[in-house]
Amino acid sequence: MTLTVTGEKGQNNPSSNCFVVKPDGFLSFEPYYRVETGGGYNFADYLNPHDENLKIARVGIIWQTKDCIGDNTNGTLVQLGENTGDIHQKIYVKTQKKGNALIGAYNSKGDILWSWHIWVTDHEPDNLGRAVTYYTYDWDQNGIYPEKPRIQGYAVMSCNLGALAENQQGIGSGLHRYPDEMTQAFGMLYQWGRKDPFPPLRNIANEHQDYNDEHTDLHYDNSNQAEVHKTSATDENKLFHSVIGSALTGAVRHAIANPTVFICGTNEANRNES
Repeated sequence: MTLTVTGEKGQNNPSSNCFVVKPDGFLSFEPYYRVETGGGYNFADYLNPHDENLKIARVGIIWQTKDCIGDNTNGTLVQLGENTGDIHQKIYVKTQKKGNALIGAYNSKGDILWSWHIWVTDHEPDNLGRAVTYYTYDWDQNGIYPEKPRIQGYAVMSCNLGALAENQQGIGSGLHRYPDEMTQAFGMLYQWGRKDPFPPLRNIANEHQDYNDEHTDLHYDNSNQAEVHKTSATDENKLFHSVIGSALTGAVRHAIANPTVFICGTNEANRNES
């Protein structure tokens, strides 16, 4: 028997939309290699080591909660691995504190080619002992039978992406400010059909809440020093802003290249849309 022991950098993890990493942890993955297929698009049309426009030239932090990853100015905390000339080149990420970050891969022109949500937490949402059993209607080739008792289906991962506590129900009225127990249970916000999350609202005063700095955590750039700002309006001076969807062509590519921009269906971003 031959036993080969590899370090963390020797791991061969394929690309995914989100990675769960422990505080003071290390992540190694292959951005060009993706196991999942389908979804109406070809992954190689967006990331390809053999196409100069789709080849990763550098990586960095698009946004992060304070000290989630840290100061990546010198490129040592989010790092592009040695060029292997094929799909098995790697990206390495070192984490610090509980929180969330979005890291991006850029081509030589500075365009975002792809991005990944890094969820830093010390709890284990994939623990089989915490799986939630899904119960569904009985069914067969002839149809669905809603009048019958539900039957046991798959056990699914108990998960609220980006949450900083395992309590997903929350407590109190909701009129609290992070980091109390209630608001830590909140996970990320998603726009339908998009892979990248938006940071959650924390200070909720009513059901129609403006998406701005006052109602969210503070978030920081690649340096972990400069704040990145949010607005519900179409203000391109802020990292998180809105655009009018009807004015867009190539919406999928636009969403990938602009992971912090909310696409609106009307001329005005309603508060409850963002």
